[in-house]
Formats: sequence, C-alpha cells, structure tokens
Amino acid sequence: MAPDPTAEPAGSLRHVYAIGVALLVGAILIPVLWTPASTRWMRPPKDKPSSAKPKCHRVQEIPIETTKEDLLRNLTKRLPWRAQDPVSLRLTLTPSSAKHCTATFVSPEHPKHLEYPVDSKFIGITPLFGKANAAVE
Repeated sequence: MAPDPTAEPAGSLRHVYAIGVALLVGAILIPVLWTPASTRWMRPPKDKPSSAKPKCHRVQEIPIETTKEDLLRNLTKRLPWRAQDPVSLRLTLTPSSAKHCTATFVSPEHPKHLEYPVDSKFIGITPLFGKANAAVE
C-alpha cells in the first residue's frame, strides 16, 4: 500500500508549533500560580510570638477568690502565642474592691475570649508592682 500524499509527516510544522505554544503557556503559568501566597495552604501554621511591641494589659472585675495561678493558667490558654515563660508576662493580681481584683500583665497580644474585661488603653493607677497586700483606689 502506498503512503497517502496528502497526509502530513509526523514531525510537521503544525505539531512543532503546538508543542511550542504548550511549553510557552506552561512557562508563563507555573511561576504565576506557584507563588508563596498560593502555596500558603501547604505550610503548617506558625505558633510563635508576634513581633509587635509588648503592651501592658489590665484585667478588671476578677472575682476576689481567684488566685494568681488560676489567672495565669487562664491567660496562657487564651493568649494567641501561648506564653511559654509565665515570668515574661509579669502578671500582678491585686484587690480593687471587696468583691473584685484587678490584674496587669505584659504581652504583645491581646488575650482572646477572656471572661473578664481587658484593656490596654487606661489612665490611672494600676497594681503594676504593688506589695502583696496592695489595693487599688
């Protein structure tokens, strides 16, 4: 049987052109689609402290029977970066009335979902470095 004279040879210009276009499109799309932002879902989340500047936070309306250890345990569960060193928080707990205590601590992050009011923009006297029996007026 004789070959068909109208058939294109296997390595024709049309095949070479199609392969060249496919390689060009791939060379353009791969770097665009494979950026750090598009691969973020493949990396595990980072669990480290924020690089933000530490702030002094005040916690109010803490029941008088709450101990410093209880509050510290509660805070370390709710701080986003999970305080590894409780000493770095510089936690203080001082009675502010007959029923409540006020606490202060230093952290770059605001605690999430704490059951007491927390603020970092306050004016006035706080029990930062008070005696063991200090009171806030």
